[in-house]
Amino acid sequence: MRDWATMGMDLITGTDPFTPRRGYIYVFIPQAGGAKIQSFKEIPVETLNGEWLIDPDIEPVLVEERSYIGVDLDCNMSVHFDGPVTEITLASGSGWVAYLK
Repeated sequence: MRDWATMGMDLITGTDPFTPRRGYIYVFIPQAGGAKIQSFKEIPVETLNGEWLIDPDIEPVLVEERSYIGVDLDCNMSVHFDGPVTEITLASGSGWVAYLK
């Protein structure tokens, strides 16, 4: 498993789309209760022998329906995305995004 914290984090606030400044977003951590994810763009991945296979030439897919979208996220929670995220939009609240290279 990679140590995502070593690649850095950014705090995102507001409801404007946030584009990562460093690589891809892999984790969202609410700063306080009430943070909601509205949507995000994710690069589809495949796995082989427990490793992600990522093709950066594949167009990211807009995701607007997952079990954690539109739900109040508690500050003790974290969302680990299925693939690398190239943009995230919050419906409310704020939170930290974590990067991998």
